[in-house]
Formats: sequence, structure tokens, C-alpha cells
Amino acid sequence: MQTQVKFPTYSNKETKKNKYVLDGKSYWRVTSVLSAINKPALMGWKANITLDKARRSLQANVGKEVTIDDDFIEGIIEGARAEPDYVLGTARDFGSDAHYALEQYITHGEVPGNASLFRVIGAFNQWVKDNGIEMLPQTEVTVAHPFGYAGTIDALGVKGEELIVIDWKTSGGIYPEAMLQVSAYAAALQECTGMEVAEAWIVRFPRDEPAPEDLPFDWVRLNRENLSNNFGLFCNAQRIYENVILTAGQRGLHDNTGTIKK
Repeated sequence: MQTQVKFPTYSNKETKKNKYVLDGKSYWRVTSVLSAINKPALMGWKANITLDKARRSLQANVGKEVTIDDDFIEGIIEGARAEPDYVLGTARDFGSDAHYALEQYITHGEVPGNASLFRVIGAFNQWVKDNGIEMLPQTEVTVAHPFGYAGTIDALGVKGEELIVIDWKTSGGIYPEAMLQVSAYAAALQECTGMEVAEAWIVRFPRDEPAPEDLPFDWVRLNRENLSNNFGLFCNAQRIYENVILTAGQRGLHDNTGTIKK
């Protein structure tokens, strides 16, 4: 028998650049709060992608008669500079498609015809089976916390009478800020439902098909202690984010109810 959970509903929901407006109250977006954290892995990734593009462009000219002038050099530089945005755009498209495919499969049982997305569904089924998780049909659930932030949870599961937060990733890896993200979701979900969150999972389905010897997914599981510790770090990040916004003169006055004014 499927567990019954009463999730929050909002008669009016707006998603803005850095906040949600839920029934007239504004909340910082979790992902916006996390922009306050430096992401060295992303910087290194961009540098590697840029240099790799420059290397490939130069190698394509090996053995050819080319004039190495300012135009040639600028062409190499411009192509390399644009490469991270191109790769990110391609990855973002796959990520959106994968999220939608998972949503449709969990909610309606629809199986995609696209081979890459079919692979994602197969990996998802293996992950569910390996970990004995009962999936709930609700996906893309928006939750808000009295601390003044809100976010949208990709998927939810249960173990016994306790909830499980699930976040899908299709990035090149699972980065530390993802732990803070799911911890913030878990705390907000507990506030909204009154149910305990037993754990949170970050599950990554790689964009490229894994090698035969590799698992079709990567994962990180956070237990209650992990969630509590990471939520404390998220709250610190929120304080930094809010103070940066306040210093920049971009934040409205706090209304003392845990939300910010529109």
C-alpha cells in the first residue's frame, strides 16, 4: 500500500530569477542561495574544457600551411572561450530531457523511445531495486521553509513512515554544494509535511554511456546526521547570500515572519 503524504499546495506560484513567490510571499531559491559558495570544481572544469578545445583546434591544423597571425590566434581563442558555454548548453538540454523522462516515468509509467533516455530509466529502475525504495508518484514538489527559502524537489520516496528526498543530476560529477541543496530540501519538507525525512539521495545519471565495467549511475546518500550537519552549512550560506544582497542594495526589508517582501 502506497504511503499517503499531504504535500503543500499553493494557489499562486511564481518562479523568479532568485526567488519563489508562493501565495504572495517571497522566498529565496535554494539554488540562488548556493551561488554564494565558491565552486572551484566548476572553475577547473571550465579551464580544462577551454584548453582542450584550443588543443583540438591547433591539432586540426597540424601539417597544414597556415598563417599564424592575429586573426588565426583570435579565432583559436574565441573558439576555446565559447566551448564551456556550448558544452554546458548541451549538458543542460540532456539534463532537462532526463528530468522530464524520469518525471513522466514515475508519474505515468511512460517509457521514452530515445536510447539515451531509455538508458536513464533503466539505471533508475536498477537504483530503486538495489536500495529498496518505494517511490511516490509526486515529482517536482515545491516546499518552503520558515527561514525564508524555498526549492523544488525532483522526486520523493519512503521507507516505512519516513520520507526520502531524491535529487537527480546529469552533471560531470556530484559536487559538495549538492549536499547542502538536498539538506535544505529535507528540512523544508519536514516543516511542510510534519513527517521525518530519513535520508536524501543525490543520484547522477551520466550524459555519456558508461563503460561496461562501470555502474550506470553514481550516488551519494545522506543520513539524518549528514542532513543536519549540511543544513547548518546551508543556513550559513543563506546568511552570506542575504548579506551580500543587502549590501548591494537589492534586498527588501524583512517582514519578521521568515519571508522577505516582494
